[in-house]
Amino acid sequence: MVFAVQLNRCLMFFTPGVPSEFKVMVEHEILPRLRERFSLPQPPVCLRLTTFGRSESDLAQSLDTLQLPPA
Repeated sequence: MVFAVQLNRCLMFFTPGVPSEFKVMVEHEILPRLRERFSLPQPPVCLRLTTFGRSESDLAQSLDTLQLPPA
């Protein structure tokens, strides 16, 4: 069970238990409350690209063909 307190404009959540219980509380109690209260934007698309042995200009050529979502 999540315990929540609002002090001025700050909403605080207090969660007991082990990490596996915490994950369930976040998904089923905390995030729904936050979504109800605030308009949350879509999370950004993140991509990590690790390369080895290719030059920067060669990589730039390869990456130029990628279709990226609008910013």
